[in-house]
Parts: sequence; structure tokens; C-alpha cells
Amino acid sequence: MKNIAKTIDRIAQGLNWLALVCFAGIMFFIVLDVLLRFIFNRPILGSFEIVERLMFCGVFCSFAFAQVGGSHIHITMILSKVPKKAGLVIFGLGNLLSTGICGVLCFAVIQQMLLEADKHYTTAILKIPTAPFYAVVIVAMIAFAITLLWATCKCFVALFDKEAEAEVTSAWT
Repeated sequence: MKNIAKTIDRIAQGLNWLALVCFAGIMFFIVLDVLLRFIFNRPILGSFEIVERLMFCGVFCSFAFAQVGGSHIHITMILSKVPKKAGLVIFGLGNLLSTGICGVLCFAVIQQMLLEADKHYTTAILKIPTAPFYAVVIVAMIAFAITLLWATCKCFVALFDKEAEAEVTSAWT
């Protein structure tokens, strides 16, 4: 079980590094665009499109890491008021519902990527194909769904294991 957790952590960490690169690229392009516009009155052509695509990938790539780190919003304030076993069941069912919603969203992104690849959609100014960015989002959403499913499993294991219960409920306020 610890090997699974380590693998999920590594995947989430890798996607987090990709998100960090995307956000650093966003900062670079915005600063460079502002400087070139201010100093030479020559902004970077299509900088908005580049920033938009980097943000598109960076946001979704950060979801799995946030889930592994426990940074997402939870209903734990309410759960801390109910008995532990009931709270674990509610928390697990909430995670399971989130996993299902993530799966549906992933399916929708796959459909969108296939449509845009089939129609050869590109950005307006730089003519960058849009489908590859959806592929990055699909990988990130699958990783996010896996982290949510893992959290769901931990909740249901915590019903029968005191150590797992302590780990799952440690952040509940």
C-alpha cells in the first residue's frame, strides 16, 4: 500500500513540476511582453495565446498535487462534529462522488480534444494547434482521478484500521 502511495505522490509531484514550469513561463511572457511594449512599443505577438495555453495546462496539472497534499476544500469542519465512522463514510462518499465527476470531466475533455484534432483547431494569431494542450489536461485529470480514488480507498480502509483513521482524520478541525 505504501508503494501505491509513493507512486501516486511521484506522479503528482511530476505534474506539479510541469505546473510550476507553466506558471514560470506565464510570468516570463507577461514581464517580457510588458517590457517590450513599454520600452520599444513592440509587444510579443500572440503573448496572450501563449499565456492562455500555459495557464490551461498549469492549473489542471496542479490538481493532483493539491489533492495529495490535502490542499483542496473539504467538509471536515462538519465532519469533526459527527462520529468518526460516520464522518469517514461521508468523507469517502464525497471523495467517490468527486472521482466520478472527475471521470465525467475527463471524458468531456477527451471528446473536446478529438473534435479539435479532427477539425484542426488552432489559436487565432499564432496558429498553435489546440489539441495537444487538451492531451496534457487529460493526463492531469486522470492523475487527479487516481488521487481522488486513492483518497476514497483510504477513507474506507480507515473504517477498519486505526492508523489509517488517524491519517485521514488528522486534518479535520
